[in-house]
Amino acid sequence: MDEVRPRICRFGPFELDFEQRLLLRAGNSVPLTPKAFDTLAVLVAHQGKLVDKEELFRLVWPNTFVEENNLTQNISVLRKVFGEGDYIETIPRRGYRFLMKVEDISAVGSAPMDTQPRPPPVIRRTSRSLWIGGILAITVVAAVAIYVSRRVRDAGPLDHRVDSLVVLPFVNLTAKPEDEYFSDGLTEELTNALAHLDGVLVVARTTAFQFKGKARDIRSIAQQLHVGAVLEGSVRRQDQRLRVTVQLNDAQTGYHIWSQTYDRDEGDIFNVQEDISNQVARSIRPDSRPVRASSATRNPEAYNAYLLGRFYRGRRDEASKRRAIDFFEQAIRKDPQYAAAYAGLAECYTVLAWESSMPPLAALIAAQKAVEQALALDDNLAEAHTSQAIIHLQLDRNWEAAERQFRTAIALNRNDAAAHHWFSHYFVAMGRFGESLAESRRALELDPLDVRISGHLSWHYLRARDFPNAIKAGLQTLELDSHSELAFLFLAWAYEDSAQWAKAIDAWQLANPIHPQASILRAALKADGPRGYWRARLAFSSQQKTPENYQLAVLHARLGESDQALVRLERAFQRHEPELSYVQREPAFDAMQGNPRFRALTNAMKLP
Repeated sequence: MDEVRPRICRFGPFELDFEQRLLLRAGNSVPLTPKAFDTLAVLVAHQGKLVDKEELFRLVWPNTFVEENNLTQNISVLRKVFGEGDYIETIPRRGYRFLMKVEDISAVGSAPMDTQPRPPPVIRRTSRSLWIGGILAITVVAAVAIYVSRRVRDAGPLDHRVDSLVVLPFVNLTAKPEDEYFSDGLTEELTNALAHLDGVLVVARTTAFQFKGKARDIRSIAQQLHVGAVLEGSVRRQDQRLRVTVQLNDAQTGYHIWSQTYDRDEGDIFNVQEDISNQVARSIRPDSRPVRASSATRNPEAYNAYLLGRFYRGRRDEASKRRAIDFFEQAIRKDPQYAAAYAGLAECYTVLAWESSMPPLAALIAAQKAVEQALALDDNLAEAHTSQAIIHLQLDRNWEAAERQFRTAIALNRNDAAAHHWFSHYFVAMGRFGESLAESRRALELDPLDVRISGHLSWHYLRARDFPNAIKAGLQTLELDSHSELAFLFLAWAYEDSAQWAKAIDAWQLANPIHPQASILRAALKADGPRGYWRARLAFSSQQKTPENYQLAVLHARLGESDQALVRLERAFQRHEPELSYVQREPAFDAMQGNPRFRALTNAMKLP
């Protein structure tokens, strides 16, 4: 209906040409960036009405979520262009309103222009005024729909199969930055729910969160991650109310497959999660079974504490893990039947044990207690089965039970990158390197930007005695994070086993903030060759506040000091130090395989 669609609108001394995408003043073009023009066009289309920030984001950046300052910058640019006069009103915490009278002059041409900025006109309650105002509103909105939002539409039924997707971090539009845990938690909950879809690869959290706070181009992200669909959204919390805006995008076309805005009470978040999960499932798998919410609680206070626990659990440092434990325990106090909170608690303790951030035996016992509660309440929690498998791997060294638990976890959630990652650990302990490599690669496929999972591939090759590939994998991890201490640690070990001493010394300088000085290692190497090097490493490690017995045993073994090495290994056995599980795969202990004390140790661990 081109005959009713306005091409040019006038307000004050300005003319807005939708077709040519021009802002004119006295016939002269006023320079605007494309997004500033689109922002103005949306506001003009809704003259006199509040336009929510979410709506502006949706229309101006249709396939992209950006930070709020992008919008405020556009508004600032427009105000500078307009100069004096009340053109755009800010509605605090909500959005903006265009105040000027807007006139369609497409058919008028160069009629005299009103040069004085005015407030919105008072609409008289006459049928003629209402009719004219209605026609103007309809035509201007139609113009914006055509010129500004042409790309913002649902693509309709897909003509190709979607086998993979990523849930990008939902943008927190709440005025309080500390509410970020809530939008992050919703993202994780949706990721976990959708991970149960049969035949669909769902990218893991760590990789998805690499795009948090960054301008997003849907198609480039999809190409980078090799996914067929992208789910994104935003969350606003205010006065016990929620607004969740969500859209599922087809990676091939960039168009929406499905989109929805939910305005609900905060306590209704559980139903919102289920609805989003099932709408996405039906959009890409019409014959899929209903997707259940993963949190399994209806207590808002417990859920809030649980989300805070997940928020801090996702951070790498020990203090955050301990804060996560506090919040998971708080969630359990609010809802003693909250299985997922027990599973989160168990996971935190297994990490603290693995990193020796607390005595491993005490941490593993606490983890076992939590995981038993989780599985008693919900035997279908994949993450709880993964934690139970890790506990078998490190606490009671029940290898058969560990394998069963890993397989159960993966059967429940084939998209659980952590389960595949730790299953690879298990296969290394068993000496089944082909299976370890397959699980390591699967974990990396699910979470390609996770530095720890990438670094694990280097560790796998180290234990398989494939040092060239260990070095190659370590260098690839540095492409993800050029400061990764984990990558430099594994590179240092690989260079040592390859007798590349200069590179090993350089790698140690970046593997840990506390490291042996390069000058000392070089001097020791020059004075007494490799033996001097190992002696210098042992002296440095022995001086640390809490040296790990297993690593000291490795250094003693490098020096041929079997008795001292065995003393340290026996202490590691008593303390349940996690690395002891891989003692049979450590090259330093090859010369000790025939030692009766060493065989007694490995027999006590029931290692193959």
